[in-house]
Amino acid sequence: MPVSYDLDEIERGYVNLLSRYGATLALDPFRVQAEEAVRKARDLTGDLPVVVDASATIRPFCLAKLLYEAGFNLDTVYAQKCIPLDRPYMDWLLENAPDVRIVQPEHFRGAVHRGKDAPCLAVGFEGAYLSGASYVVNLMSDETLYGYHGVVKLMSMIAQALSAPADLKALLDDYGIVV
Repeated sequence: MPVSYDLDEIERGYVNLLSRYGATLALDPFRVQAEEAVRKARDLTGDLPVVVDASATIRPFCLAKLLYEAGFNLDTVYAQKCIPLDRPYMDWLLENAPDVRIVQPEHFRGAVHRGKDAPCLAVGFEGAYLSGASYVVNLMSDETLYGYHGVVKLMSMIAQALSAPADLKALLDDYGIVV
């Protein structure tokens, strides 16, 4: 079962896993908890632009679709490439979210900086650097974000990131980005 931010895909994964062992589990309470966490994070974020990048998650387009459908002001997805598992989500964004920019960060046009301390929330360090984000979700490679719990935890991380502007230089130095 891959990491996912698609609540239907998460449910299918749990059902598949449980069926292999002849087990059952009421998944509805966990899904409702994840949906509520997404709504709360969306309310906290308001109209603040959000960027997502592939340093935070191996499935940035899946995460971007969740955020977009939930009403977040999704601005940009930074991803050098798209893995096959994430391709349907990228295609969905291209078709249904034409206002969302998809940027290859290593492309010469990818390094267009929004400005120092731009008022936006970045999920991932690369997006934080490229956008000059003022709020940053400290996440790399989906660490511990699995299933419904992972969605809830990520939304909590978003709320935490919004509590105070980030020291972007310090975060990037800790992350190890060489500029």
